[in-house]
Amino acid sequence: MKAKVLESGSLLLSVIILLLAAVLFVPIFKRFGLGTVVGYLIAGAVVGPWGIGVTDQVEELRHFSEFGVVFLLFIIGLELKPDKLWDMRKGLIGLGSSQIILTSGAITLYALYFSIPLISALILGFGLAMSSTAMVLQTLAERGEMNLKQGKSSFSILLMQDIVVVPVLALVPLLGTTGPDVSQKTSILGTVIAVASVILGTRYLLIPLLRYVGNSQVSDVFSALAVLPVLVAAYIMEYAGLSMALGAFLVGLLLSGSEFRHQIESDVLPFKSFLLGLFFMSIGMTLDFDLLMQKGDLMVGHALGLLAIKFTVLFCLAKFTNHSNKEAFRLGLYLPQCGEFGFVLFGIATSVGIFSTGLFQHVLVIIALTMLLSPLLLKLGEIIENKFSTPTTPSVAKLHNIPQEKSEALLIGFGEIGQIVNQSLLDKGISVTAIDRRPKVVADARKNNQTVFFGDATRLDVLKSFGVFQARIVIITCEDENETEIIIKRIRSFGHDIQVIVNSPKHSHSNKLKKAGAHFVVSEVLQAASGLDAFATSYLRPQSVKEN
Repeated sequence: MKAKVLESGSLLLSVIILLLAAVLFVPIFKRFGLGTVVGYLIAGAVVGPWGIGVTDQVEELRHFSEFGVVFLLFIIGLELKPDKLWDMRKGLIGLGSSQIILTSGAITLYALYFSIPLISALILGFGLAMSSTAMVLQTLAERGEMNLKQGKSSFSILLMQDIVVVPVLALVPLLGTTGPDVSQKTSILGTVIAVASVILGTRYLLIPLLRYVGNSQVSDVFSALAVLPVLVAAYIMEYAGLSMALGAFLVGLLLSGSEFRHQIESDVLPFKSFLLGLFFMSIGMTLDFDLLMQKGDLMVGHALGLLAIKFTVLFCLAKFTNHSNKEAFRLGLYLPQCGEFGFVLFGIATSVGIFSTGLFQHVLVIIALTMLLSPLLLKLGEIIENKFSTPTTPSVAKLHNIPQEKSEALLIGFGEIGQIVNQSLLDKGISVTAIDRRPKVVADARKNNQTVFFGDATRLDVLKSFGVFQARIVIITCEDENETEIIIKRIRSFGHDIQVIVNSPKHSHSNKLKKAGAHFVVSEVLQAASGLDAFATSYLRPQSVKEN
């Protein structure tokens, strides 16, 4: 290991150094089309103990940054909804389970061929069969393919892998030669209590608290309350010996049908992005360059062998489950890397005597190499695909990249006028997403079976989470003139020319709103509801009818 440039001991200093490295490397790799993940991995490798040795706090950073994966699973749960999870049951049970069984078996045989003991080979097989949830979902999001068939299949496999993690973590200590660690055991009763606590706490404590804090209109406290349940659920699950990420996923799933879903997602996203970047950099820091110098050809060979095994299994399974050649090819390219779960599982296996320290170090390097090589393999596959496949027409490609849940119209403000406009547009077959920043208004509307979400539309990140730039028109019916003006300016600050029509409580305020960027302003004294409805319908319906 190289001498450290700076003395270790300050986690904060290590984070600062890693962030500086990320600022340098990530944009470069992103610009060359390799994605942000490779940039983070390289940044960690360069400044880590096996690079220039700026810091050696690998374990501390990895444990801290694992919350990035926790927040990622929470956001996935928010976007999923229980009915969608039920719709995915075939993918979970069929594709997900088959991938784990077949890939684990193939890798176990691969390990046995290299004289690895049976128990160690079985654990290697299972751990290396897992893919990186964080890396795959980040890649799918960047490429806009979450809603395509290969994206949904990828998520089904990843979710099944995360579910199976729980019993495996409980089983491995029992197989160790040094005896099981009591603190690592997960009892059935403990599991039931932990899951029940998360469900009941979210349903009967968290949601009423969100309504109470939302009514106070203190956005900072609401942001804190959005983060708190993620951390509490993670702590409860970890205390019970379960996966922190699964606890966060469960909370997100329970909140996915609530009116606060989009606002919470906007508040949590910055934490997820920051911690997830640190997580990938901490993985890059595990790359032992000394070991690579000594056995680089062997390490790279094993990494390529694992990538080939996993790609082959994924491609064959996808074809067997009625995916097209292109979809099967993409699925195989998204999931061949080994996942972050291996760091945890193999660490436990080493602590209970199943793995030797040498084997553990070799496997860590191989996992990191598969993560590093996977985006390069995806880029190579993309080149091959573009050369041999028939190009998709621009209209279809554009359509696929639009999230399925986004609406034609985004309605901001659900007072008396907003309700009339909302119902009128829905009656005409126009899809509408309605939001309001007053929890009581949202709750009352939902009691009347009206779909309305809680959200502070004066924040650009909240507007983006509601799909403001995927909608074709924005209708603002807020009662506060200043709030309306701020929302218009937020939309225009992004440089997007989306149609914005507003209701102005005072006719004298119309010119000010037009200067802010509104295309059309209807005064309340001029029958605002009918005017807004008429303008929105005239703008939306011709294209909608044509599309139908």
